[in-house]
Amino acid sequence: MLSFKNHSNLANHEKSTITRSYGKFKTSELFKQASNKPTEVVKLITFMETFISNHWFDEEELPTLHNLLFHYSRIEQADLNYPIIVRKGTNDILDGIHRLAKAALSEHSTILVQYLDDDDLVLCRLEE
Repeated sequence: MLSFKNHSNLANHEKSTITRSYGKFKTSELFKQASNKPTEVVKLITFMETFISNHWFDEEELPTLHNLLFHYSRIEQADLNYPIIVRKGTNDILDGIHRLAKAALSEHSTILVQYLDDDDLVLCRLEE
């Protein structure tokens, strides 16, 4: 039987990174910075742009059935008790797309959020 829980793209958070147009960030540092921030309850509609944007697929990772099932598995496993991490002022989700998807599929109207500002992100940025 195929397993979608141990996908090759799923890295240990200690080693994983998140890349955006404004920098590359160490995931564990994002979690560390977010742990010092208040948790807010935010309406899902706030992230409408995320629902119509491509966050998982590109030229290297195509939307094959295998990759779709991998993300479906991640959505099923997502724990909504953990807040998503969002760049303040942009609503760019740095961590938590699968939790956002689970909240939407579960028909929640809100989600827990911790915002990081650009000063926080400087502390998490990796040198290029």
